[in-house]
Amino acid sequence: MFTLPEIRLRELTLEDIEDRYLWCLDYEVTKHLNMPDKYPPISKEETKIRLLPDASQ
Repeated sequence: MFTLPEIRLRELTLEDIEDRYLWCLDYEVTKHLNMPDKYPPISKEETKIRLLPDASQ
């Protein structure tokens, strides 16, 4: 019998911006995203705006 690992998701924090950006640079991780014409698919600035919507103004 195959057992799947338990995965817990949490909300992103400002401390995650750099790690998320580096994750987006890994082609094996992002090759199936629906953004094939954009590299990196998610920028540091986009993550910051998502976490702090008022920062985009």
